[in-house]
Amino acid sequence: MANPYAHGRSPANPIDLTNDAAPRPSKKRTRGAALVSASADGSPKRSPKRQKTKSGAKREEEKRLRVFRPHPPQAFYGVYERALSQRFYVLKRQRTGMDECPEELVEMTGSTGNVYEVHVAKQPTCTCPHALKGNQCKHILWVLSQVLNAPFELVYQLALLSSELRTIFAAAPPIIVPEEVEHSNRKGIEGDCPICFSELDAKGPDSVVWCRAACGQNFHSECFRIWARTKGGNVTCPLCRSQWQRDEKDLSQVLVDGGAATEEGYVNVAEQLGISRVRGLCRLAYVFCGKQQC
Repeated sequence: MANPYAHGRSPANPIDLTNDAAPRPSKKRTRGAALVSASADGSPKRSPKRQKTKSGAKREEEKRLRVFRPHPPQAFYGVYERALSQRFYVLKRQRTGMDECPEELVEMTGSTGNVYEVHVAKQPTCTCPHALKGNQCKHILWVLSQVLNAPFELVYQLALLSSELRTIFAAAPPIIVPEEVEHSNRKGIEGDCPICFSELDAKGPDSVVWCRAACGQNFHSECFRIWARTKGGNVTCPLCRSQWQRDEKDLSQVLVDGGAATEEGYVNVAEQLGISRVRGLCRLAYVFCGKQQC
C-alpha cells in the first residue's frame, strides 16, 4: 500500500516544479582548482607549478680516457725497468693547464741523446718513436716516477683523472727558475779556473759556470764542457766531486751550441752529454767504459 504522506501525494507535500531549490555542493573536486587563485583585479590566476627535483641525484663523474688498470700488465715491467736503469736528463720543465686540471711539459734527453718532449696530461704523451706507435714509453714512466714522484699506482695508468693530476703536481718538486736560484754559496768570479788555470773573466758571466750543488767554485764554460765529456753520463764538480747541478739555461745552451739533427728528425745532444748514440750500448762513452754492452 502506498504511503499517503509521500512527497507529492498530499497538499502538505506538493511537488516543486519551479526548480528553485539551492543545489547541493558536488562532492567531486574540480581538477586544477587548487592551482587557481584570484589576482588583484579579480581575474583567476594559475599559480606556478613546482619543478620536480630528483632527490639524491649524483654529480656526473669524470670519465677516464683509457681503461683503468687495476694492476700493471706484464709488459709494463720491462719498460719500467729500463726507465729506472737508464740515464736521462731533464732539459726543461713547464707547468701548463689549469688549477682544476694541471699539466706539465718536460723536455728531456733519451738514452741515446735524442731530445723528446713528454706531456703529462689526462692522457700522457711523448714524441719518441715508441710512444708515437701507441705504446707507453720509458720516458713517460721516468718523468712520472723520477721527476714528478707520482704514486706507483698512477705511473702504469694510460690515462689520468683531473683529481689524480692534482695529486701528482701537489707533491711534485717545484720548477726552479734560474733567476730565482739563490747565489749565497757562489764564490766571487776571480782568480784562475781550476781546470785550465787561466784567469776567470768577471766581465763575461756567460763564459763562467759554477757548482750550484755544493762548493760554489767557478769554471770556464768551455773547460767544464770538456770535463763533462770525459765523465760520460756521471757529471760531477771538478773540485768537490759533487753531482753537477745544471740550470735550465746551461742545458738549453747545450742544444743551441752543439745539437745535431738525426735522420729521424730529432735533435741529438749525445756528444755534449758524453753518452753513446748507439742504442743498446753502455750509457758511458766506449773509451771510458771499455765495454760494448753493460
